[in-house]
Amino acid sequence: FLASLTNLQKVRLEKNPISDGIAEHLKDLKNLEAVNLNETKITKAGLDKLLKNSGIKRIYYWHTAAEIEKL
Repeated sequence: FLASLTNLQKVRLEKNPISDGIAEHLKDLKNLEAVNLNETKITKAGLDKLLKNSGIKRIYYWHTAAEIEKL
């Protein structure tokens, strides 16, 4: 259902058992500016998909596999 929220600007998904699949639901949201993925299972591959959305200005990914892999 996230992809249907076309006016979504910020989303806080921290401390949820989500992984790279979430990127598919968020990457095309044109108004999305900030995503909090702290303490999730997101990896660098998932973040790379999100970074294709030029509208996203901030991605928080503290305590994730992506943090360990370094962007």
